[in-house]
Amino acid sequence: MASAALAFFMYYRNNESTKVKFLLGFLRFCSILVLLLLLFNPKIKKTTYEPVKTGLPILLDNSRSISYLEQSKNLEDAYAYLKDHNALQEHFDVSFFRFGSEVKVLDSLNFSDGETQLSNALETIEQLYKDTNAPILLFTDGNQTTGRDYTFYANQLNREVYPVILGDTTNYPDLRIDKVTANRFSYLHNDFPVEIQTSIQGVEEATSEIQIVHKGTVIHRESIVFKNGNTSLFTQVHLPANQLGLQTYELRLRPLDNEKNRINNTQNFAIDVLDSSGKIALVSTISHPDLGAIKRSLEANSFLEVEQLSVKDAEGKLGDYNLVIVYQPEQETKVLLDEIEAQELPVLYITGLHADWDVLNQQQQAFNKTTTQHSDEVQGHLDPAFDLFLFEKINFNQLSPLETQFGMLEMNLAHTVVLEQFVSGQRSGTPLLAVYKEGKANRGILDAQGIWRWRSGVYEKDKSFEAFDSFLQGLVQYLASTEQRTRLQVHYENFYYQNTQAKIRAQYFDSNYQLNRDAALEIKIFKGDTLVKVEPMLPSGLYQETALEDLEEASYTFRITESKSKESTTGEFEILAFDIEERFMRANIESLQKLADITEAKVLYIEDLEEFIQTLLEQNKYRIKEREVVKTEALISFQVLLALLLTCLAVEWFLRKYFGLL
Repeated sequence: MASAALAFFMYYRNNESTKVKFLLGFLRFCSILVLLLLLFNPKIKKTTYEPVKTGLPILLDNSRSISYLEQSKNLEDAYAYLKDHNALQEHFDVSFFRFGSEVKVLDSLNFSDGETQLSNALETIEQLYKDTNAPILLFTDGNQTTGRDYTFYANQLNREVYPVILGDTTNYPDLRIDKVTANRFSYLHNDFPVEIQTSIQGVEEATSEIQIVHKGTVIHRESIVFKNGNTSLFTQVHLPANQLGLQTYELRLRPLDNEKNRINNTQNFAIDVLDSSGKIALVSTISHPDLGAIKRSLEANSFLEVEQLSVKDAEGKLGDYNLVIVYQPEQETKVLLDEIEAQELPVLYITGLHADWDVLNQQQQAFNKTTTQHSDEVQGHLDPAFDLFLFEKINFNQLSPLETQFGMLEMNLAHTVVLEQFVSGQRSGTPLLAVYKEGKANRGILDAQGIWRWRSGVYEKDKSFEAFDSFLQGLVQYLASTEQRTRLQVHYENFYYQNTQAKIRAQYFDSNYQLNRDAALEIKIFKGDTLVKVEPMLPSGLYQETALEDLEEASYTFRITESKSKESTTGEFEILAFDIEERFMRANIESLQKLADITEAKVLYIEDLEEFIQTLLEQNKYRIKEREVVKTEALISFQVLLALLLTCLAVEWFLRKYFGLL
């Protein structure tokens, strides 16, 4: 009405004929009407219905174990079958994912992943489909190499998981090496310990033999027996270090007659043999049975030489020794403490009832203790996290208590607790034996006297001093080892296993030895004379690091250089063959069955796939549903209205010009 009234008002007084006025008024009416529609934009609601398919995530194992189990073709055929299954695609919203070390949308299968994280794959799908009841179809051998146990995580899943088992399910006997632990270094002509953890599956009893091979020669043989249902054995052997440098060893387990998987019966390890005569200064102003026990323990190892010195004999000569042991420091030893601090010498302090803590607190800053005239009987408990050096296990808490002055030992530097102090069976909150690094020297503090009782107690139990001597020698070796402090410090192992998350880490310090996190470090890695890798090291927390997992089995050298100062350092390491994915020779049907049971699904095999898909299509809970979609739309689209407006205005203008009304 408003449009008509406005149009009539504009043209009713015009002198033109009625037909012309009517035509022009109609065009103006249309223009105003369209303009009002554009301004007010009236809406209407439109309801439609669209189909909603149930999601069906399909997880395919892309780890190397699938190819080792000769299941690659089976999995590829299953993928092709599901991808081209029309009924499945019409009924479900099918998505394919591959997993190994991480989960990715599937583009192709190459079975190259060196790790299997099944729990991570299930957790990722659970997050993606958290608001649906989508079942999971899981193609795998069930052998997980890293991450938390997926059978425990299964309780958190809100959907059915149907494992499709790939691989042989026959339970063959399997003898394996689980873990090999050895010190990073040893000294020439010394014996070093190697700890070997072995296990067996599939049989109750078996006999095998451990062989250790060095440069093609068997240097150690030892029989092991699994019996009475015991599936795991721990073995410790001692090997001689007779050659300098990085020495690589091969550990072998003699396979069982009907054992199919023999890959996990071998494992390599390496140790760096150093040249050191091990000259130790044992300084004391008193006589005590501990001194004789220390000297005999250390000299039980032929490469260590212990000289028992008075303060006068030791003065000015401590720099000639690899380690100084200061027993019960008193006022008279003050001059030696000054020499130790001035030259930053490695030292082991052993205190007790005769130690003068006023002198110790004044002469060094690493620790302090406020004492009284009372004494305490204390015992030591080995810190379970301690791993700086290996030694034969000793139950220190079952040995005779030691004596110390009453008070709390406070450490002022970063340190590692070897033995925790216990008083009357209760943790005192202070270390009994701790080691720390100060400047370029490794140092330690044993806050008690009477360790001769420990040596005697070990002998009474084992009829041998070997366990105690091994412990004290290991402590001395660690403290006596020196690393020259440089502004460019590198942290790396002498050997790494192939296909693991191996890294070399470095730090660069300024002239005041403050960490420079912005330093530009570059690493070059050589295989012989061939440059195989050059790249900048990447920041990671307090370190810069580079990954080594892409290197093949071989010996390598490296050089790290700081770009501005050009300061550099070199090193060498070895990549040893190890592929955990290759060590599985059967599918883990037990864990997959447990996963299916927890999620109220069932275990499948490749040959069951067609029948299972048909069953899945027939289940009502996965039928296609309709979803109501309500949309608010403009009564007339903006483009149409705009076109009408322009058309009306254009026609009206031409007519007005034609009739001379402009």
